[in-house]
Amino acid sequence: MRLVLPRCRQGLTPEDITFLMQTLRPVTGSATDMFSLMSDPHIRDRLLDEAAVRQQILEQPDALRVSASLYFYVLTRRALMEAGVDNCDLADYLASLMVARLQEHASSPQHVPYVVDAALEIGESSGAERFYLIVRLADHLLFITGLYPAHLERRRQRRGAPSIDYYDQIGGAHYRAASGHVLAREYCLEDIFKVLSSAYVDVRAALNRIGDQLAFMGADGPLPRHLLN
Repeated sequence: MRLVLPRCRQGLTPEDITFLMQTLRPVTGSATDMFSLMSDPHIRDRLLDEAAVRQQILEQPDALRVSASLYFYVLTRRALMEAGVDNCDLADYLASLMVARLQEHASSPQHVPYVVDAALEIGESSGAERFYLIVRLADHLLFITGLYPAHLERRRQRRGAPSIDYYDQIGGAHYRAASGHVLAREYCLEDIFKVLSSAYVDVRAALNRIGDQLAFMGADGPLPRHLLN
């Protein structure tokens, strides 16, 4: 099973570096070798947090050719900061989750899993398979509740389906379970899953704000067209 890992900051393209170099030249004061700067994780994170980067990406997206990794990282980092969640690794994980779903052509309302069926599958599994199933369910619920809340609300009103609060509880509980697994430590996801379990609602609300901005969510928004190709 495919596991989402926080790799957006590591996956910056040469075009991303060129964009950052041009955008941050007034900040750095020179055309410093941006590849060298970005190789230091602390400097990289500080530069990606610069207001100039956020402004360029969020206000002029159609004029940019940045990667999906950079775009979604900056978008997610900003939303989390506004929600009071200051965690670069978490922002990277959520951005990586959205990039993965985008690559799977997730441009329309997604299938909402039957939690009971998923729980039975998890209950019948063990070891690594159990871990992957738990994370898969938690990730999927976070993605659905974060980016498609209106879809879930329509299902609740028309079919008596569970509310978002119900999915919040299930998602948070499964991230909590995943955080205690040995594979979470092996993949360096333990701390991220702990934050997601304790701040699930705040994180989901941050993703709700992101969903409101994305063009492929069904309303006009600033998502660069090339990210959908």
